[in-house]
Amino acid sequence: PHPHPALTRRLLLDLPLMMMPPHDGVMEDAAASFGAEDEARQELAIEEADFRWALLVGILAVAATIAIGDQLESRHMYRIPEAALGVIAGVACAALAKLTHNDDMLRDDTFSAEFFMVWLLPPIIFAAGVNLNIPAFIASIVPTMLLAFVGTVVSSAAVGGIVYSAGLLGLCYPLSRLAAFFFGAVVSATDPVSVLAVFKAIGVREDIFAVVFGESVLNDAVAIVLARTVLTFNHPGAKEGGAAAALATLVFVAIFLGSTLIGGLAGAASALLFKVEVGVGVGVGLTLP
Repeated sequence: PHPHPALTRRLLLDLPLMMMPPHDGVMEDAAASFGAEDEARQELAIEEADFRWALLVGILAVAATIAIGDQLESRHMYRIPEAALGVIAGVACAALAKLTHNDDMLRDDTFSAEFFMVWLLPPIIFAAGVNLNIPAFIASIVPTMLLAFVGTVVSSAAVGGIVYSAGLLGLCYPLSRLAAFFFGAVVSATDPVSVLAVFKAIGVREDIFAVVFGESVLNDAVAIVLARTVLTFNHPGAKEGGAAAALATLVFVAIFLGSTLIGGLAGAASALLFKVEVGVGVGVGLTLP
């Protein structure tokens, strides 16, 4: 068979170029390009291995927390809550990364506050609301709201003032007034997991359980709004004084009422949707032979 005319013409044109001696600069550039690609490939492989190691350590820490917490609960040991075990496991992982000088592990296992606020906290609050004893909560609504709103605000102000004053006196790390009150807002949202577990174990009265449980559900929302209110003043042009306090109060009320309105509308729409779906399902079930 004869070769294709176009292929023969291409070979004849490229033959002088193929017979020319290789240029040193071209070869050096090619070698440098291949070397850079190999180095980038090796760095990528190292980063992937570090990420896998960090992921494995995180999974082991969560598994250890769940296993130890289950063992403590089965032995009726409520002095160490499961949340404290999670903190201890996190500190152990951070210490391991520090001792091994693994900065990539510290970066990969860093907990994102935005991820917690957007993806983890709403399901927790939703589950708490679903499991809440509504009649007992309504019967104890006054002390629950008093503890959740007034108690959380007073606690935040007290903790923030104490931390700020202690920093000025040199008793602790000095924080700015804004940082101190943000810390107070975050710390004041207590989560009585161990207390509620003890209440369930000893069979405490329903009204007391409803007050403690309802306050623990509501104080998270109050603390979040307080923290976001404090962060609205985190800019260079922020002023302090009575006007700033009044503005902070207005921001707090606006955020809280807006969030409550959105949550109420979403809850009502969900209840109506589920009611319609359940009604349709029951009607279809009754019409079937």
